Amino acid sequence: MKQKAPVKLRLKELGIDWLCIMAYLLLLALFFLAFYQFAFHGFIPKMNEMTIQVLVTIVSVLVIILVFAFLDYKKGGTIGKQKSNLTVVFEKPSFKASILRNLIKFLPWQFGHMGTLHMLQMNFEYDYTAMIYHYLAIFLALTMLLMGLIRKDGRHLGDLLAKTQVVEKK
Repeated sequence: MKQKAPVKLRLKELGIDWLCIMAYLLLLALFFLAFYQFAFHGFIPKMNEMTIQVLVTIVSVLVIILVFAFLDYKKGGTIGKQKSNLTVVFEKPSFKASILRNLIKFLPWQFGHMGTLHMLQMNFEYDYTAMIYHYLAIFLALTMLLMGLIRKDGRHLGDLLAKTQVVEKK
């Protein structure tokens, strides 16, 4: 693999991608608010925890994973990578590898969602289940962050499994 991308560029990439994700989530929230207003006259139907977990996973996390995987595979990187002059290099380019990379990358976010949604279903009671999800999210996020900072090639767990690396475009 090549020389790792500079930390400054990776942070720029992260910030831009974060803003893109927040914009998508804001549009998603506005869509659902409008949908509930139109379809149910503002009433939000009661759902069990499993239904909420699946719905949130599909419309937020899964969509983001697929979009980021597509951009990494077809465009060489997400909007943040493109604006930061970075690209994803594949040992053997495949959409499957790109999905794996992004699935691992967003796993902490998914665990964070699961813990928060569980806590909301329990009327804001922070029980052991919510704690386990949140600790898993923090552990995985810190592990991948430290891997990216400490490893000479800058690769995190998703990069290692997918055989990819983020590098600066020359």
